Order: sequence, then structure tokens, then C-alpha cells
Amino acid sequence: MQQQQQQHDDDQLVDSALKDIELAIKGLQQLSLVDSRATGSSSSKQNSSCTCSIEKKDAFTEIWADLLVKELMNAQSMESAKARAMEVVQGFYNEITAKEKAKAEERLMQENWILKRTVVIQHQLRQKEKQDSKELLKALQLKNYALTLHFKQIQTLPLLPG
Repeated sequence: MQQQQQQHDDDQLVDSALKDIELAIKGLQQLSLVDSRATGSSSSKQNSSCTCSIEKKDAFTEIWADLLVKELMNAQSMESAKARAMEVVQGFYNEITAKEKAKAEERLMQENWILKRTVVIQHQLRQKEKQDSKELLKALQLKNYALTLHFKQIQTLPLLPG
């Protein structure tokens, strides 16, 4: 009965570890997809990521749009407007990149935790298997010793005439 319970507990630990590994793999695959999109150079990829409508704008986008308009209105020449626009776009890019980097770092930290947990569970399972093996070895050694004593005892008995 106790062995069945241990087997059930072991099965649950293995299932949990497998789920954690699957989550980690999915997370790494998603991270890979994000990286490949970020480094893609085709214009269709860039255009699809830049499509936005006025209805979907948020406070973040509005702040940057206002800053761009303000900078362009303060420009004295076309060169000045271009330089100011480049500065705003670079700032926008830096902020977006920083936010995405923070999100990626958070995902990596979560995946790292999952992998660490998986390693701990696997270590616990190996330790349990090792302990079970030692207990089985000890029980088998005791049985072997008992059989050896029994065999020696039988050998010392006088043979009965048959």
C-alpha cells in the first residue's frame, strides 16, 4: 500500500516536472519568435507591425505623438525638423526597446525559475530512487544472508538414509 502511494507521488512529481519543461520550451519558442520578428528585414513584416489606428492609440503613443508634433513645430528649417524628428524617433525606439527588453527579462526569469524547479524535482526523484535502491539492496543482502545460513544449516545435517 505504501509503495503504491509512493509510486503515485512519484508519478505526480514526474507529471509536474514534464509540465514545467513544456512551459519552459513554449516560452523559449515564443522568445525566439519575438527575436526573429525584431530582426526581420522585410518591409511587409515592418509594415504589419506598424499598422495602427487612431482608435487604438494609448497614452504612451499620444505622449510621443505630442512630443513629435511639438518638436516639429519648433523647427526653424527642414534640416532642423529632420534632426528633431530623428531625436524623437530614436527616443521612442529606445523606450520601446527598453520595455520589450524588460518583458523579455521577466519571461526569462520565469523560465529560469521553472527550469530550476524542474532540476530540483529531478534531483529529488533521483535521491528517492537512490534511497529506494539502497533499501532494496539491503533487503536483498539480508535475504541472501538468511539463505546462506539456511543452506549451511542444511549442509551440516546428517544425511538420512533413503
